[in-house]
Amino acid sequence: MRVRRLPIAIAAVAGLLAAAAAAVVFAFVFVASVDVNRYKPELVEAVRERTGRVLSIDGELSLSLLPRPGLAIGSAHLSGPGGHGEFAQFDAAQVGVALWPLLSRRLVIERVALDGLKLEAVRRRDGSTNFDDLLLRARGARAPGAHPAPAAAAAALSIASLQLRQATLGWRDEASGGEWRLQQADLEAGPIASGTPGSLRLSGRLIGKRPLTDLAIELSSGYTVDFATLATRLAGFDLKARGKAAGAFAVDARLRGEFVGDPPRGPFEISDLNLALRAGHDIAGIFAGHGSIDPERETAALSLTGTLDGSMLHAKIATSRFSPMAIRYELQADRLDLDRLRAALDRAPADAAVDGAGSEAGVHSDEHARAGDAAVFPAALAGLEASGSARIGALTLRSIHATQVTAEIRSGANRIELTRLGAAVFGGALDARATLAGSGRHALQMRLAGVDAGMAVRALFGRDALDGHGDLRIDVTAGGGTPAALSSDRWTAPRRCRFATARSSAWTWPT
Repeated sequence: MRVRRLPIAIAAVAGLLAAAAAAVVFAFVFVASVDVNRYKPELVEAVRERTGRVLSIDGELSLSLLPRPGLAIGSAHLSGPGGHGEFAQFDAAQVGVALWPLLSRRLVIERVALDGLKLEAVRRRDGSTNFDDLLLRARGARAPGAHPAPAAAAAALSIASLQLRQATLGWRDEASGGEWRLQQADLEAGPIASGTPGSLRLSGRLIGKRPLTDLAIELSSGYTVDFATLATRLAGFDLKARGKAAGAFAVDARLRGEFVGDPPRGPFEISDLNLALRAGHDIAGIFAGHGSIDPERETAALSLTGTLDGSMLHAKIATSRFSPMAIRYELQADRLDLDRLRAALDRAPADAAVDGAGSEAGVHSDEHARAGDAAVFPAALAGLEASGSARIGALTLRSIHATQVTAEIRSGANRIELTRLGAAVFGGALDARATLAGSGRHALQMRLAGVDAGMAVRALFGRDALDGHGDLRIDVTAGGGTPAALSSDRWTAPRRCRFATARSSAWTWPT
């Protein structure tokens, strides 16, 4: 009996396959005959109603059935809030959907690919951004001129694969003047669905101003995001950066860790943090630590412990504001040889430059060069609002060896102020203050007690003008806007340096 039923079963399957083939052929003929470009106005209107923004589609729309059903879009532009300015554009986009779910009337986005995406995010002087309205919609609130979006819509979003090819993602802060741009970016991520684990890979070239930066980056990570609450977990986060940063210093760094955050409940927590850093060919640092980031309050904290150039080092860094950036830090080290560190940074290896640089790279390279000639070192620190303290067991700077070093430093508004420096040096004790200003006027006040005066003057000014031991007071001013202008000859020019010792009330540098 079963043998007799087999031909019937085969015939039934064949009939189903024939019907499916006929449906596919019909769908193909239907797709080929449909002019989807007539739906452009409806698509533009739908975007305007839901976001209040203007979508301009310059390219053609086309439907496809094989190898997967989908829609292809030519070049398009999306305006900023209220239809003003331009927020994003792309050269081409493809959206593919899964075939079998369509047969049961379910839409599952299988693939989204964007070529040549350009996105410009801006933070205005009043603290608002040109994407606040989109964030409000993503959180289920209503933006001015837009329809409300239920949170369930975001939670139901499911994309199997997202691809960006040769994208440019920009960020500009009008208040601080900071500007960052991720160029030549390639991204692969998926699946993208609320509460579903996924993975991503990103590569590109990060270019920044204030401080000048040009880094090739590679990022890989696993992720899980709850679209309704924005709770996020990044597992196996691995970031590599290689190139030039903070005034053309050559760096090669790798950062790994775990990130967990639940915005409604608190900040992002960073655990199992591991940072490996190499500057030039000679200086290496390996650190471990933990931290947190609170985007709503614009605060962050990071604690690192490890070794730098063979010396134990502990650092704490905290921010009280992101824009403009305000930083507080504490540093403790067994010993630091800043002469060796600076030499290693200046000896930038030839292969530290980012490959594939175009005309814009040449412009930034010129900016790096000009920054070294036109700004007081370190220019990156001078433009950053920061305050901190340091305790160093042994320090070498400009061939001067000091121990028991304590320092307090402030920077910002193109100034660096050493508000207090204490150390054991030249066989005595040091108490000093100093200011480096972008205006080109610099000052140094120094008091040395019980020191070898000849050793101190030779080390500080390269002159063999004093002998003996005693107390030495130095009050120096100098002019110049470049590192070269702060050379010893500039500081020791006649009429610019005056000294007083315990044995002589006033003494002027000899000509």
